[in-house]
Amino acid sequence: MKRRILFKSIALILIIGVFSLTTCKNSSEKTILIPVRKGLTWGYVSPNSEKKIPYNFDDAGEFSEGLARVKKNGEYGFINESGEVVIAFEFNSSGSFSEGLANAMKNYKDVYINKSGEVVIPSGFNYAGEFSEGLAVVRKGKKYGYISKSGDVVIPFEYDDAGGFSEGLAIVVKDNKYGFINESGEVVIPFEYDNAWGFSEGFAAVEAGNKWGLIDKRGNTVIKFIYDEVGFY
Repeated sequence: MKRRILFKSIALILIIGVFSLTTCKNSSEKTILIPVRKGLTWGYVSPNSEKKIPYNFDDAGEFSEGLARVKKNGEYGFINESGEVVIAFEFNSSGSFSEGLANAMKNYKDVYINKSGEVVIPSGFNYAGEFSEGLAVVRKGKKYGYISKSGDVVIPFEYDDAGGFSEGLAIVVKDNKYGFINESGEVVIPFEYDNAWGFSEGFAAVEAGNKWGLIDKRGNTVIKFIYDEVGFY
């Protein structure tokens, strides 16, 4: 499942690329389990090779909230940190768990499941994103809105594109312009940008007139729009 905000391809000049690792608890210690491929199959190893999960899968994702998405015989399920299958291989595709729920596709319909593999929010959407700060982006027809964990629509389907919430604000798009809304659906930063990244540590990178700058959560410019490329720590 793809995140649907369509960012332009930009080179990062302020960021050091970090290989993303997901940690999981083993008793009181933390063990890193990294998805790796050997030949045509996937498994998991720890950096010191003290712990591993055999190469039994056609695809494997990182651990999130104690579970990892894996693929076998064309279907997706979830394993725990011991490599045990805890959610059966019965999904056409799946995202990772976030805030206790995972977006998945069952019988080619988008749904949300809990950690027991039960469908808790049934199909009714043309796209379903991961939960972030209690809300998830969903699409009906050609418009995007947001639902709560109970499946209730809390922000109407009125946007051409939308991203997940970060630090209380989410990027939304109308008429090819980017703005930000809060969790009540109120427009906090107007639709006046050509591109945008979500907020991180109080700031967001936005583009206007083919130049990039930084704004704060009130929409004030904190770094002028003079850069061709910009990135985040």
